[in-house]
Amino acid sequence: MKKAQGLSMEFIIIAVIALIALVVLVVLVSGRVQLFGKGVGEKEQQYQNKCVLPGTQRACVEDKMAADAKMAADAKTPYCVSSGGTIIPGEYDDCKLTTAAQVCCQY
Repeated sequence: MKKAQGLSMEFIIIAVIALIALVVLVVLVSGRVQLFGKGVGEKEQQYQNKCVLPGTQRACVEDKMAADAKMAADAKTPYCVSSGGTIIPGEYDDCKLTTAAQVCCQY
């Protein structure tokens, strides 16, 4: 007698179970990704147009020029730059809270 050369029934059953498990796993992961994306979107809205962000060294500072020679060699250098920072261009809601003109500065 010849042995069968095709796929065994046991192999086919295992392959079908593995395929079902893979489909279930993909459905679960895609659902979690959508929830994660929704959470990220909510946080993005919370910090939109903000200078001061958690985990950064940003601050709103007055847009005054450094008049003191100790602060800057050139009196026309903005205070943020003369104190070792970089001005981040743009309009930020949290920098408009005071009456003084402010810029967003990254230290």
